[in-house]
Amino acid sequence: VIDYSADVERAARVLVRAWTPEQKEIEIEADDLLAVALQHEIDHLDGKLFIDRISRIKRELYRRKLKKMIREGKADDRPSTVRI
Repeated sequence: VIDYSADVERAARVLVRAWTPEQKEIEIEADDLLAVALQHEIDHLDGKLFIDRISRIKRELYRRKLKKMIREGKADDRPSTVRI
């Protein structure tokens, strides 16, 4: 398992509009940690990974790190190992 981490820029305050299972529209205003958590979970719903939120340069550094680890036998090269 390869551990990737990076700071992801998030809005400090959000307004989220959503629908309940009963088809009622709701709004949630959030700030601080709840705002970050909501953005994180919405990214999951949209199929976005943290790697999609970082700079192209940092993404390329991770690709190089992965290739080096595969060459050194510290990671396998199966597609399910990591998606970049």
